[in-house]
Amino acid sequence: MSKSNDFSWELGLVLFLFLSAWLFWQLRFLFRHYRSCKWPSVPATLQKGSLGTVTIGRSWHAASFLGYEYLVEGVRYTGFFVLYGDKELVRQLNESLAGEPIQIRYDPADLGSSFLASDYNPLFKGLSAKQDPSLLRQAPPFDFKSTFNTRLDQ
Repeated sequence: MSKSNDFSWELGLVLFLFLSAWLFWQLRFLFRHYRSCKWPSVPATLQKGSLGTVTIGRSWHAASFLGYEYLVEGVRYTGFFVLYGDKELVRQLNESLAGEPIQIRYDPADLGSSFLASDYNPLFKGLSAKQDPSLLRQAPPFDFKSTFNTRLDQ
């Protein structure tokens, strides 16, 4: 057996393990998102986000990484999602959505875990809204505390 055959087998194993871990992570997110349909919903308030880009496959898209805050049992929690699509519309919505109400669903077993009640909201004007961890990891720095404090100071 040649060394190149040994290396290709090892490379194949590493690739298989990497893809298996990625698939597990994605399926875990999808199942959790699916289960969230049964979670209770509460109103949340959208917060101004950070502008950036997301890479999906081989293409990139303009994106706004937005936050929201919600109250459950008198405690304030926050969530995070990305809107992506047309650059000008992304920029416009990043500025105009702050303070708007939106429905979210939260996990009764983990009150800080939440999802948008619907990825399709008229507020988003046709842009894609996602909470996929692979997209959220591409976010520029975002500071919920300063956004929240700025809103309180007004």
